[in-house]
Amino acid sequence: MKRLLWNWDHSTNWCLNTIGRQNCGVANPYTKKPDEFVHDFTRMIDFCSVNRIDAVGVVGLLRDCHGGWETARRICDYGRKRGVRVYLIAGLYSYGGLYYEGDSPLSLVKFLTENPDCMAQTLDHRPKYLQYSWPHGVKRDPSACPSHPLVREFVLESLSKLFAELPELGGIQMEAGDSGLCCCERCLARRSQGG
Repeated sequence: MKRLLWNWDHSTNWCLNTIGRQNCGVANPYTKKPDEFVHDFTRMIDFCSVNRIDAVGVVGLLRDCHGGWETARRICDYGRKRGVRVYLIAGLYSYGGLYYEGDSPLSLVKFLTENPDCMAQTLDHRPKYLQYSWPHGVKRDPSACPSHPLVREFVLESLSKLFAELPELGGIQMEAGDSGLCCCERCLARRSQGG
């Protein structure tokens, strides 16, 4: 039996008395200094190694504000050397995509900004957004249409690029269905056919 930890980057607190510390939330901004990301995760990995926890899943592993690819590579490599796999938790059609926040070709937000016709639609055919509120503001993320051929191509290319760019990555937990349904004509037709 494998033992895993699942967490957000913004609420991982293994260094006490840190400015920007958060205990809970979904889609929160990362409010600590960038170096704290590495400090928190190396301490967590050390704990996991000693306590035989096999892997650590991270939502927000790839985010520009705490170092993007380079920091993720350091964390994944650190984990591998200690027998703890670090894996990415990401939404395929929402939650920012594989690159959670930042200027990356793997950013779903960037892709949908450049390809607005690929956005999911609400029942009244408006673009679909997921909105999160927390004490310091609101975040509004676009969702993609899972039936659109360009979206499917983007997801497959992003997965390929992810593992090519970050071979140290211990895996991925892909989320695809917890952000609601796309109600565009293509998705409605696909679902009516049982697909």
